[in-house]
Amino acid sequence: MHTPTHPSPAVGPSDGAALALANALKRPGQSDAAIREAVFVFVRGRRAEAMKPEAVLIALKAIVRAASPRPLDISLAEFHADEFMSRCVEWCIEEYFRLE
Repeated sequence: MHTPTHPSPAVGPSDGAALALANALKRPGQSDAAIREAVFVFVRGRRAEAMKPEAVLIALKAIVRAASPRPLDISLAEFHADEFMSRCVEWCIEEYFRLE
């Protein structure tokens, strides 16, 4: 088994925004507004670090996938997971390219 020698682009050793996002995604009944805000905070931090937009998307998707539960009904779960991932990606792009 190969173990990566570099840290994941999603979560660094002191990355509070990534951990907050992961926690928001794992909380049952969390509102879309709360998750959206967690995505925005995560993206702002990455943009401030001069991370390229495609790298931010990759990191965001990794966090969303890792935080997603594995439901029993795979076909329905895949539909909802794709729909949810699409919303997260939209929020990411919206915040990354926000004009300030």
